[in-house]
Amino acid sequence: MPTITFNIGEAFPADEPVARFVTVLAMISNDANRSIDEMIAVDDAPSVPDAGARTMMLFRQQASFFYEAATFINESSRRFPEIRDFVASLAQDVRDDGERVAAGIDSASANYVGDWLGDHRNVTFHYSEMHPDKAAHGKEEITVALTKAAGLTGTVSVGDELGSVRFWFADEVVVQWLPLDEEKQTTVIVLREALMSLVRFTQGAFAAYRTTRPAGTFTEQP
Repeated sequence: MPTITFNIGEAFPADEPVARFVTVLAMISNDANRSIDEMIAVDDAPSVPDAGARTMMLFRQQASFFYEAATFINESSRRFPEIRDFVASLAQDVRDDGERVAAGIDSASANYVGDWLGDHRNVTFHYSEMHPDKAAHGKEEITVALTKAAGLTGTVSVGDELGSVRFWFADEVVVQWLPLDEEKQTTVIVLREALMSLVRFTQGAFAAYRTTRPAGTFTEQP
């Protein structure tokens, strides 16, 4: 696998919108790939005590990463003509992947992933806000989730070490923020495919961006 080496300041000047755009895409792609790798590792070791809960946590992360990516691509393209021009200059297959990601939060698109993404991102990256008025009107996220989970059995396992404690009941509550049971398997597959589009789009954008920099900026070694 080749390694590409460069000076970050020369290759990605902080004052250039496209350089910043590709850098943030790379950040999201890294996080998504690592999360997917971890999910595969968990799937390969189902005997791990909290394998199911780990898978759910990683799925929540991936849904949030995707929502962040779609929002970022849409808003960046809207705000910066340089980014719109750059994306428009990409190869058709790369643009198709980018458009699939961007359309993932558009309810009018055939590539729409679901209306749960935005709210789920909020309670994954920020957890649930507690607010008396929202709770009183049934709009507080944790109130809604606890109400849905009210009939379930909750457990907590207490180990001898601080890091061994597991609040299993909280995982049961978290599940209430995900799509309905009959939708989950389809959603997992759709989300995984959408994230792969994100990864391909990022790789294609980086490859195209390299060609816009002065000769010698990037050094590739086998």
